Amino acid sequence: MVRLGIRLPLQAEPATPGGRLRVALPTPSGLSQGWLDDNANLTRGFPALTRAAVITRALSLLGSPYGWGGVGGTRDCSRLMMDLFGGFGLLLPRNSWMQSRSGVRQLDVSTLDDQAKARAIQAAAQDAVVLLYMKGHIMLYVGQDGDHLYAMHLFSGYLRPCDGGGETMMRANRALVSSLELGRGSSRKAFIQRISTLVVLGGETSTEEAAP
Repeated sequence: MVRLGIRLPLQAEPATPGGRLRVALPTPSGLSQGWLDDNANLTRGFPALTRAAVITRALSLLGSPYGWGGVGGTRDCSRLMMDLFGGFGLLLPRNSWMQSRSGVRQLDVSTLDDQAKARAIQAAAQDAVVLLYMKGHIMLYVGQDGDHLYAMHLFSGYLRPCDGGGETMMRANRALVSSLELGRGSSRKAFIQRISTLVVLGGETSTEEAAP
């Protein structure tokens, strides 16, 4: 098995259509030979960094198990973004805070209310890929359905308020597409309330901050 986003030197094309490619694989003793099936999951060089391409590839990772810090070969939120964008030739830092400082531009939305923040997200996503950062977590914005905005991310869980008082930890522990309304009314607040920075990858360059 090879990890999403890995780049390997191509040594030989398949002898027949749909055959296997010979690649160089790093090992503890040096480069060795390996073979990969020639299919839609492989590209020669890097594909274009478009919203459609990124979201399509991200959705192929739905259900991936969560592991804080990547324990046991699993992924956490920032490792997911590293692997996802590595396949497009974009090398992101390892942790979510450093990733929030990446991209063509960053938009500070920490002071905006929910409606203004939603408008800023939608505007940034018109011609670019947008990551949503809140303290300790990062997500990929995937779109809107009705009044709700949605993100694809890898996370442990969220708090949900109980009808009779108190709150319950709802466990995810895998990659999901979820509404940014998750957590509304809990002590942690909704995801959209906690988002502080939009990371814009591609699109027009600008140093302007989001405005209400």
